Amino acid sequence: MRIYFICLFCFLVQERGVHPQGDDQGGRNVIGQNSLATHTHFTRSGTIIGTIDYEDPNPTLTSGSANQDFFYMFRGIPYGTPPVGERRWKDAEPILTWNRELDATRPRPPCPRPGSSQNIGVTEDCLFLNVFTKNLNKARNTFDQPVGGVSSMSSRAQPVVLPLRPVIVFLPGFTSDGAGSFGANKLMRENLVIVTVEYRVGALGFLSDGYDSVPGNYGISDVILALRWVQQAISDFGGNPRQVTLAGHGQGAVIAHLLSLQASSSSLFHQIILQSGSCFCPGSISRYGEKPITYGSTVDEVKSDDEDEVIQPYNIYKKMLSLTGCSTLKCLKDKSVQDIVRAQTEIEKEMLHTRTVFIPLVDETLRSSPLVFTPSRGTHGPSAILIGTTLHEGYTIAKKYVSDKQGDISSKETIRTKFLPELMRKLVGRRRGMQKEFVEVIFRQYFNELVDGQTTETIGIIANMIGDFLINSCVRETIDFHRKKGSGSIHAYVFSYSSDTVSMSGNQGYSSSMYRMYSEAPETPIPRGTDLHYLWTMQAENMRTNTPTLNTESDLSRYDERLVSKNMTNIWDEFAKSGIPSPVNHYAQGLPSSSALDAVPIVWSRVEKQGQIGYYNISLTKDGMFYDYKKYECTFWLAQARYVEILSARIFLFKGFMVATIVLSLLFLASLGAIFFFVFQIRRNKQKMENGSRGYSGWLANMSSSAPSALNQCS
Repeated sequence: MRIYFICLFCFLVQERGVHPQGDDQGGRNVIGQNSLATHTHFTRSGTIIGTIDYEDPNPTLTSGSANQDFFYMFRGIPYGTPPVGERRWKDAEPILTWNRELDATRPRPPCPRPGSSQNIGVTEDCLFLNVFTKNLNKARNTFDQPVGGVSSMSSRAQPVVLPLRPVIVFLPGFTSDGAGSFGANKLMRENLVIVTVEYRVGALGFLSDGYDSVPGNYGISDVILALRWVQQAISDFGGNPRQVTLAGHGQGAVIAHLLSLQASSSSLFHQIILQSGSCFCPGSISRYGEKPITYGSTVDEVKSDDEDEVIQPYNIYKKMLSLTGCSTLKCLKDKSVQDIVRAQTEIEKEMLHTRTVFIPLVDETLRSSPLVFTPSRGTHGPSAILIGTTLHEGYTIAKKYVSDKQGDISSKETIRTKFLPELMRKLVGRRRGMQKEFVEVIFRQYFNELVDGQTTETIGIIANMIGDFLINSCVRETIDFHRKKGSGSIHAYVFSYSSDTVSMSGNQGYSSSMYRMYSEAPETPIPRGTDLHYLWTMQAENMRTNTPTLNTESDLSRYDERLVSKNMTNIWDEFAKSGIPSPVNHYAQGLPSSSALDAVPIVWSRVEKQGQIGYYNISLTKDGMFYDYKKYECTFWLAQARYVEILSARIFLFKGFMVATIVLSLLFLASLGAIFFFVFQIRRNKQKMENGSRGYSGWLANMSSSAPSALNQCS
């Protein structure tokens, strides 16, 4: 019996240390074995237990002296009621307090999405955020700096009140591993409070039937709820609620941009950082009552002759019902998460990487929140905008797509007749993408000087074309829109630092093997999401297994990589403080003496209301201002390609009208001929009848006149 109780005790201890146990607030884990020191903090919402991590536990790579600055991490803080069961596809309610001590020592799994549905622990109960700070006010318990990774408490220490610091709220893209995979070790070098937000994405976050029953935009309502939480609670973590910057990458940037244009939500923050995206990018938003979503795959419900692959939300909703075997919303709510994610994967199976049909719906009639405006009519805007791209935005998509279409790029002719039409069909829709004039002008713009057999160069050209169309052109359009509206200062950048040692394995779903394939290019490409690697410590693997470990920035092993990372975090820090980014002056203090540059102050000029658009080049030795990045390529997509597309559509319509006119004319002539023929036949038959009748009448008259004379003769 004693052995039995000993075994039972050991089992319970092990279960308590490994497995999370949620409470009725949907956000609490019991504290388990943890390699990081814990810290108990008291807030107005309740007691919360976080962990302590270090900015840089390997200081020899950045400086000669020890650098043991630490910060606090609070991960998995609930801000909204779990959207499970009957609350699926409904707006969440706020969570501002918790009943017991909240365990915030480990990251929570991400919201369900294609590619992560098989991960252990994935659940719809995913509305959590993470707070990183060095600025805790030590009022009720005064913790000294940890020594040897263990917190100590001094009862004689006086309470310390620190000034509130700027806050950056970050929204990851739809295709990332979620907010829990972004560690703020690098950004904690600066005087900031960082918040990363997990919100509903994909079908669970943006499914809509175009009516009040499923209005959509649940992911955006989650973000608004998190921003309200920041306004009410971030001061307990040392953040200034009046100095909040909303940042986002990819589709996260789309949401940040949309919310900045709306009065009801723009009051929750005052400036934005947009990385590789905005609501002007193709396929980023849908408008109720219009043709909303550029979509390349075939949907069973939409098979008409005039189909242009622009699918209404209602059609996508019907497709979701069909794939899950449902006919009602209640049935759809009863389906498992795996069923919903599988249906989304099937709907989007032919789409390019980073593209989705489940996007924000800008509506005027469905409800009062969160999006009730058309961006072109918006009068509100952020006080400052920091917007930028990487040098090779389209490389990831191009490489993945080309790997499946190797035979189609063997020659210029196959590119023109097979590869390019198929690619454009996936980018802009079947009818638009298959227009010969439209495809031809794109071919001449990008592939006209290509030599057959240059596979590497072809991939680079395809990558440039995709990046220019999907990102670079809409970034320029966004800059033009805001500088004409005068809605605040604008600073633009291009991230162009390349390093072949940076692993992309944890970055936005890019595999390291795919990144190594880029080494065939003349220069090491800088694909979409590379800039994130210099701002964040990617913790995807730790988040998936739900085992917190000391995750640091040791992934940047080279000295120059650390310098670029320091420049990036410094830019974010200065922008969050003043709205004016300030790069490090040529890194002169860090470069070897043989290559050191003069420490000339760099002025990052804001974008003027007219004239050239200035960009800051984030690099190592080639940093500085340059102007009108990809101007001609962007002008091609924003003006020439659109004009050719419209002209091609009109020509197509004109040809249709001509064919219809000819057909109608022939039908008209045939009808006239038939009418004339029938009239002629009728008249002819009538005449025959008249002639026959006239002959019979004459015969009768003749007989009548001759009868008396015959009788007289007989008599």
